[in-house]
Amino acid sequence: MSLWTWGQNASSPPKETTKKIAVEIKSFHGASDVRDLEMALGRYVFYRSLLARFEPGRKLFLAVPYSIFVSTLDEPIARPVLADLAVACLAFDPRQEVIVTWTT
Repeated sequence: MSLWTWGQNASSPPKETTKKIAVEIKSFHGASDVRDLEMALGRYVFYRSLLARFEPGRKLFLAVPYSIFVSTLDEPIARPVLADLAVACLAFDPRQEVIVTWTT
């Protein structure tokens, strides 16, 4: 599990706030994206439970390449499960090393 700290400047009132997040990065290289999703969700729920006890101020995100987000996480089979488990997702472009979209 990779940990990032995300700082954000608030526009009103003008003060700096810092939010801590944890990011579980998954690549989905298995034979089945659905099986990879099952494994990723199991780890996500496990890590989220541990963070809630030991670092309650840190929010966990499941990070996947944008291509996986579109082809698997945004599909009708995955959306209800992600919603039921309240999974925060982050999709990134691995070539440009930028975040494309995220859900909380």
